Amino acid sequence: MIYIGLDTLDYLKRGGRVTAAGAALGSILNMKPLLKIEGGKLDACAKVRGTDNCKKRLMEEMGKSIELFTDRGWDISVAVADSYLDPTSSGGWLAMASSTLFRDDVVHCPLTCSIGCHVGPNAFGMAVSRRLMRKEMNSLPWAIVYHRGP
Repeated sequence: MIYIGLDTLDYLKRGGRVTAAGAALGSILNMKPLLKIEGGKLDACAKVRGTDNCKKRLMEEMGKSIELFTDRGWDISVAVADSYLDPTSSGGWLAMASSTLFRDDVVHCPLTCSIGCHVGPNAFGMAVSRRLMRKEMNSLPWAIVYHRGP
């Protein structure tokens, strides 16, 4: 599962994902959408006021997702991503995620271009995914190319 919080609605408006009136009203009210990508489908997860509240809500949703994955007995990976223009903001986002989720194995990467061009600068996100066992990876067709181990 991937969660993405936005700093501005301008890029969603430019891409036609939000109407001009919706973006104007959202900007006036300081509304920040929290988006969720699950199974290749993008949905609005929540709408909160202010960036700090959006980050808090994202952490709550991530906590639920992590609990869901671990209850199934899965080994998981957690990552943060962002399109911050300031490197110190990126470091702060990673530190906040690690401390809030009580995990020291959180990985940081920049937000990919395919998402970043739609959400604009200063967006932030997190993802949780299941780690595949070696025998599961060997059964995948692409694993032959990328993994040549026993």
